[in-house]
Amino acid sequence: MNAEYYRLLKDFIAFKTVSGVEEYKQDCKNCVNWLEDLFRQNDFQVKKIIKYGVPILVANYVANPDFETILIYGNYDTTFAQKKDGRKDEPFSLYLWKDEIIWKWTAEWKWILLLQILAVCNLIKENKLKYNVSFLIDGERYSWSNWIKTLLQESLFLQNEWLDADCVFASIWHLISGTPTINSWFRWWFNTTVNLKVSNQKNNINHFGWLIVNPALEWAKLVSKLYGLNHQISIPYFYYEVDEISANQKTINWRIPFDKEKILEYLGTKNLRMDEDMDFYSKSSYRPCIEVTWFHSGDITDTIPESATIDLSAKLVLNQKTASIQTLFEDWINKNIPNDIEYDVNFSCHSDPIKIQLQNVYAENAMKVLESVYGKKTIQISSWYTLPVAKLMQEKISANIINIPMVNDTCNIHSLMENVEIDKIEKWYQFMYEFLKK
Repeated sequence: MNAEYYRLLKDFIAFKTVSGVEEYKQDCKNCVNWLEDLFRQNDFQVKKIIKYGVPILVANYVANPDFETILIYGNYDTTFAQKKDGRKDEPFSLYLWKDEIIWKWTAEWKWILLLQILAVCNLIKENKLKYNVSFLIDGERYSWSNWIKTLLQESLFLQNEWLDADCVFASIWHLISGTPTINSWFRWWFNTTVNLKVSNQKNNINHFGWLIVNPALEWAKLVSKLYGLNHQISIPYFYYEVDEISANQKTINWRIPFDKEKILEYLGTKNLRMDEDMDFYSKSSYRPCIEVTWFHSGDITDTIPESATIDLSAKLVLNQKTASIQTLFEDWINKNIPNDIEYDVNFSCHSDPIKIQLQNVYAENAMKVLESVYGKKTIQISSWYTLPVAKLMQEKISANIINIPMVNDTCNIHSLMENVEIDKIEKWYQFMYEFLKK
């Protein structure tokens, strides 16, 4: 593995760039200063925008005014982590283990962003760069790029063409079974928090057990009604506008290598909820879902809780309308909650779907380079996650979007022992180098 990359990545990860934690705001600033120095050492022009919370960095290199421009989006935001969460060493660090680099909740976009920077810088040194390149680096991924939206709307940055581009790279997440993959669209997404309240105080279970409504029990009853046969959502009309998967896409999905036992081992679970007539990738990428992600009610005392709170995450597909689904969801709760329970529903973190056009020279060239690097045919598939910044770039810059997953599907992203296989790092660097060179 490239020694320079390992050295820089170790320094990059050491910054505790958790944008949502006040005590780490200075680390965010220090990290951006570090990135700024790295860009300037390689002859980039750099603008640091600090008026939107944590800093945004825009770095621009003009190889030739007549060249087309590639804009690379990256992010230095990471997840909150503490030593006590499960590792003996400090979480904002990394180490090599077998054929992987391992960190803990602290690399996120950093490892791929640094790879892209090094690929461009090395091409500059070798005079082989065939594009002008701009980097747009955000620091608040969990705010879904609200500040980026404001930045793109401000004429100051649009007029000087720093963020104009012919093609936008915004890449992360998983390869499919080690096979080169390019995303053709992203699903919709929104979060929901529902609060149930039955009283103004906790009440003693010894005196009032089974005599008053228990919100935790009512939530359990409600959630049990959310899912039907094959884990289908039971909300009426939820699937009304969901298209059937085309026969061609089903064939593509069935042919993707899938090792169920490996997936079960990776997930640490005993089984998968699979439909008899649907493969893993069709269900995970082309079918909508609603999942319970967090539940809280009461404490360890011998009392009946006064309220319960639950979070749900909805992943929708093309043609479904977010507003319509939210209305259906509220109507369903209203019909299934007893009249003596107060409740409120809050929707947040909305993201629209995005369809990526792959019939352009950039996407076609990217697929050819991927096939050359991996020695396998590139798979076109819908992503099972969302990337709001891609939609934003498409609308504000009107550029072609390329999203290519590159990390192993056992990367455990956002979790303990997050990792990336070293051969994936090397292949991604090779892809970027070959794609951008003359």
